[in-house]
Parts: sequence; structure tokens; C-alpha cells
Amino acid sequence: MAGTQARERRADAIIIAGGAIAKEDLRHAVGVDCRALIDLLGKPMAQWTAEALRGAATIGRVILIGRPELRQTRIASVVDDIIDEGADEVENVFRGIEALPGAALVYMTAGDIPLVTPEAIDDIVLRAPPDADVVYPIVNMDDIERAYPTRKLTFARVPEGRYTGASCFLFRPDAVVANRRWVQAVFDARRNNWRLMRMWGLLFGIRAWLGRVSIPEAEAHCSEVLHLRARAYTSRFADLCMDVDYPPDVVLIRECLRQRLSPQAP
Repeated sequence: MAGTQARERRADAIIIAGGAIAKEDLRHAVGVDCRALIDLLGKPMAQWTAEALRGAATIGRVILIGRPELRQTRIASVVDDIIDEGADEVENVFRGIEALPGAALVYMTAGDIPLVTPEAIDDIVLRAPPDADVVYPIVNMDDIERAYPTRKLTFARVPEGRYTGASCFLFRPDAVVANRRWVQAVFDARRNNWRLMRMWGLLFGIRAWLGRVSIPEAEAHCSEVLHLRARAYTSRFADLCMDVDYPPDVVLIRECLRQRLSPQAP
């Protein structure tokens, strides 16, 4: 990727790396209760994500939201600052925005996708729809199964195919801040089926469940509900979806990282 192209569109980054590991089997398997501190070949997991951001030509400042003890790890030497996590995910997002004054564009990622590469990040920042306030990358099932045939993920069916969402967003912070009330409302309703139905609409929900809502229709509907210009971006990089939820995920990711670091790796 040409350096001049990367300079045309840049973003600052937020890594969301807060929260304890809720699943008991995963806590037992990794020996820690903080997801960001899961050991992967001698590095805490969130460090792999941070290093990928540092390697991306399109990324400027990098802020991590997480536990205070992360400041005592090697992660602190990779990011610009570590901000204490808030009460929920939405508060964490806005704490990250506040820590990036003057940012025109923000790339926000979960801290538990250690296989992500600088190339995948640059691809989103440079090629995502430029008119969008919020971009949600999605990846086709075929690309994921080709790269990671043993990984089981949930895919949404749409007329264009089957897709799953990536563990990242690209957004304009001024638009998100201006619509904080709507962002919070969607988050607060996520576990209440009745509130979700009222918010998104029963007919839309039924059509989506049947796989009859196209990607442009979903974009338009999300834009209306969130009061933002929401767009999807189809990425070819399966690494964006390889988060850590279960013990077999840790085994798979360690092996993938080991292969990447092997002298025989291409």
C-alpha cells in the first residue's frame, strides 16, 4: 500500500480491552480473569492487537480502555495511553473519544482479535464508504471458512450471501457524540426483546430473521434508528472476526500465531 495513499485518510484508534472473563471454562483454561491479559506466545493478548495498529500506515494515536493493572504490562509501551474502563461498553467508547481530542476519524477495535494485521486495518480505513458516520465491517462466510475451516461462527443470511460482523468499527466521533442518546438507547435495549422490537420494528425483524433484508436495506434502517449515516463494508480479512470466546479459540489462535512467526512462514 502506497504511503501517499495512507496519508490521504487516517484515523486514531481505540482498543476496548476492559471487562473480566465471564465464562468459567475460559478463565480456567487461561489462568487469568482479564481477557486482555491472556498469554499468547509470551505476550498479553491485547498487545498483539495494539502492535497491529502500530504497524498500520493509516493509524495515528492509539488509546486502550481497560483495567488499571494493564499499565504495568508491556502493552503500556505500545499504546499512547491507557484509560480506566467505565461502567459499560458505551461509556468506554466515549472515554476513548474524550482521550482523542481533535480526531476526525476513529477506528475502534476489541482487544481480543490478536490475529488482526496492519493490512486489514489499512484496508478498512482507506476503502470504507467515505460518506458514512459509522462503518461496520462484515466478512463473507466463504472467506472465513477458507482461512479458518475449523472455527465455528454465527452468520447472518442476507440476499447477498452469509456474513458475520467484524470486531471493529470505523466512525466519525463528532457524529457519534452528537447522537449519544440514541447509541445508549440501542445498547440499553440489547437484552430486552420487547424494547428491541419496538426500536427496530417487528416487520424489519421478521424479514431479517428470514434472510430477506439486503445489506443496503439494513444500512438505511440502521441509519434511521441511530440517526447516523450507517454503512457496511465487506472486508476480505477473516482475521477481523477471530475473537476469543472459548478455550479452543485460544488453542487455535496460538497455533496460528506460531505459524506466522515460524521461519518457514511466507
